[in-house]
Amino acid sequence: MAEGEAVFKLDPAPGTDGACPSIISVSRRTDIPSFYAEWFVKRVAEGYADVRHPFTPALVKRVSLRAEDIRAFVFWTRDFTPLRDIFHSELERRHLYMVLWTLTGYPPILEPMAPPVQSVLDSFRETARSSRRGLLVWRYDPIVVNDVFDARWHVDNFSRLASALEGSTDRVIISVMTPYRSVMKRFRERNVEYDESLYERGGERLSFLSRLREIAGEHGMKMQACCHGGALLPYGIADGACIDAAYMAERLGLEAGPERDPGQRKACLCAKSIDIGAYDCCPRNCLYCYATKSPEKSKLHWKSFDQSGESLR
Repeated sequence: MAEGEAVFKLDPAPGTDGACPSIISVSRRTDIPSFYAEWFVKRVAEGYADVRHPFTPALVKRVSLRAEDIRAFVFWTRDFTPLRDIFHSELERRHLYMVLWTLTGYPPILEPMAPPVQSVLDSFRETARSSRRGLLVWRYDPIVVNDVFDARWHVDNFSRLASALEGSTDRVIISVMTPYRSVMKRFRERNVEYDESLYERGGERLSFLSRLREIAGEHGMKMQACCHGGALLPYGIADGACIDAAYMAERLGLEAGPERDPGQRKACLCAKSIDIGAYDCCPRNCLYCYATKSPEKSKLHWKSFDQSGESLR
């Protein structure tokens, strides 16, 4: 941390003054399990991580990662394998956790650095088999709809993935891609078509979502939508929380609570958590990613990153 930067702690600090221990999000902002596993393990060993404010970088929040201050870890990733290989025994011994594992099966035009689908399927199933204190949730997210990735493509692709994951998870989360300005700029630069008015004009074009829900059910999974404000109800898909404290309480024996997170988008139903990640850190360069404004800077940051640092930025 540079001289002159302000460090502030949560108020009240988690685990003190009667405060409920925290859910730690690892991370909505970048794929820590895939690319920063060594950093995360070191931060847990030292008992804290520093997190820069995303819009005021000179402000740094110190987050406790001591076991007594944590209710659970929630990992967001495309490949949990790197972190699992070096930290799984510690997770299983001391922590409750959930892995929100994204697997979409898109080709490189959308996901230039996605891990191989078969290796991810194998790792997902192996992690599910070996987890006693963990819970795995599949994210088929986001759903890109155009003339290439049409209804038939998604039905065939989703069916293949759901069949392979049967028995390893009982929940799948979907969302239709949000056309953020930076995302649409990248789509135009790559000459990838996307209908920005999909909700207004695309009722028929999205009707295959009903079939995805049926397929999920056939493989023992409940499907829910992420952050759609009820827009997918016509297809039988209700919104739900990704960080779902009630689900975690039911499946992991996690203590009930906490309240809904006020720091997320208006339609987000997630429980309150503390994110220890940072934007513009992931080198995957997925075309639709909202968390990466500059793929080149993100890749450079990852390659030059000091894994012993106190924060990701």
